[in-house]
Amino acid sequence: MDDMYREVILEHYKHPHNAGTLEAADITHED
Repeated sequence: MDDMYREVILEHYKHPHNAGTLEAADITHED
């Protein structure tokens, strides 16, 4: 079971689902 979670974590690291910008965002932030 640990291998399954490890694969999910690595997949999300390689291809994040929440990358990019939000449309109509109320707040912006710059580093």
